[in-house]
Amino acid sequence: MTPEERQRLETLERQMRDHFHSGLDSSRVNLRDILGKIEVVSAAPIGNPTDIGAQLKIYTNGSTYRLYWYDTTAGTWHYILATA
Repeated sequence: MTPEERQRLETLERQMRDHFHSGLDSSRVNLRDILGKIEVVSAAPIGNPTDIGAQLKIYTNGSTYRLYWYDTTAGTWHYILATA
């Protein structure tokens, strides 16, 4: 990894850590920047995430695949089914 790439990654990680998302007064995040940073889980997510990185989850359990996202306005998790 080049020094420039390392700096970009450190900046992105800091922005993701410090990002506050209320659903009303938040800043835009380029989804291309968080590829590879979405957590893969085997149980449906619960709780109220407070940063953009925690608001997306890839769920895999056996042959079931889902993409979960947290709706900050409704305060609930939603998902769509995926295929492999």
